Amino acid sequence: RALQCNMDLPPRQLDYDTPLHLEEPATLEECETRRPLPVHCIVNFEVHEDNGQNKFKMVTVASIPEVWAMTLPRSSFIVGYGPRGLPPYDYSLKNVARTTPVSAILEDINVWLAQLNVNIDSTQLQLAMPSIPDDFETMMRVPPSATAEEADLFNRYNEVVITTFPLGGLDGADLRRRIGFASQGAGGRTRNVSHNDTLNNILACDHSKHTRSSLLDEISPRQWKTLRTHLEKVEQQPDAICHNCGMLCYPCESTKIKIKCDGHEDLRAWRVFSPMIQNY
Repeated sequence: RALQCNMDLPPRQLDYDTPLHLEEPATLEECETRRPLPVHCIVNFEVHEDNGQNKFKMVTVASIPEVWAMTLPRSSFIVGYGPRGLPPYDYSLKNVARTTPVSAILEDINVWLAQLNVNIDSTQLQLAMPSIPDDFETMMRVPPSATAEEADLFNRYNEVVITTFPLGGLDGADLRRRIGFASQGAGGRTRNVSHNDTLNNILACDHSKHTRSSLLDEISPRQWKTLRTHLEKVEQQPDAICHNCGMLCYPCESTKIKIKCDGHEDLRAWRVFSPMIQNY
């Protein structure tokens, strides 16, 4: 019962020197508030004396192993523009020890990326983490000389970003914040640039001047035309009104529907919404 927890909560943080004693939850409500253990931790069962009363009890103890496996999802890698800068698989490094330096991890990642034909400048490869746990506004480069224990990679591996881009930028926007903006949709409530506006601006450019690094030079004139036609359809507004049901709908090739009636007064929506329809 000591391992019962709420798996929807973030994992617990373990100390490198002191094992964590796990008490059995007293109630079901307590289980709902208990955070799970980290994936690669060690769980042992020890026999402890019960308050010097010559009685013994079994105690569940969780601790950080001397060596563990570290897995980074592909989304943790920001090493280029577009799909070419994103590895196709998650990265995993076995036998990470407490004394493993960050430089050794970056060296292994560099070899792995080269095997996947992800072309990067290896001299710019860096491991970044928030200086304050879970506060991505404070993203900073971790010194290559730091060890896995000093960087707390066991507890905070899910905050790691592998990148070749310099940290910081305009208006103090850090790397992780830019990633968040780029993942937002095109809705009007986001702070991201409207996708349609961006595409309209690109369509208005001289396509012969696109640089190779932008990947836009690979789009043919026919594809640009098809893209422009598609965008015009996407940006159509629902400016047609059905006089029978009163719905505002998108225009189509056949905007007239034949129904049995002698005039507008036979259409229920016209009788209710006629002032609004006429004003529109």
